[in-house]
Amino acid sequence: LGIIGSAFSEVWKERDHILLTQHTRKRLRHAGYEAKDIPLLFHIFDSDRNESLNIEEFRQMVEFMKVGFRGHRVAQLFNLFDADGSGTIDAREFVKALFPDEYEDIYFDGQGPDGCEVLGSSASRESLCGVDVGQPADADEATA
Repeated sequence: LGIIGSAFSEVWKERDHILLTQHTRKRLRHAGYEAKDIPLLFHIFDSDRNESLNIEEFRQMVEFMKVGFRGHRVAQLFNLFDADGSGTIDAREFVKALFPDEYEDIYFDGQGPDGCEVLGSSASRESLCGVDVGQPADADEATA
């Protein structure tokens, strides 16, 4: 019975995270914000220029955005994105959690993680650096 109770508690916590994420995304879009706006907003409110926001900087940003979150809800949202407990969140993790479909477009902008331009579908991306993104670099040497 204890195992079932623990599992239920974990599922309920995850449900709350999912609902908070969906609610936040909806409120941001309703207020006119898109995923591409988030990095600039984080930069503006990053008063100590450490490329992340602490809870106070985050609270100021959320209040400025007028998305309707106050008090404990802002803290809940912050804690949701501060998964490592560092006391800060950055724009990348915020965008990745709230706008996963737009994350790659914003942060890779047509480039793979290696910085080389990427062409084609995600199933068969080819890098302009001459190596298929999905293959190890030595795979081309073996076929040459």
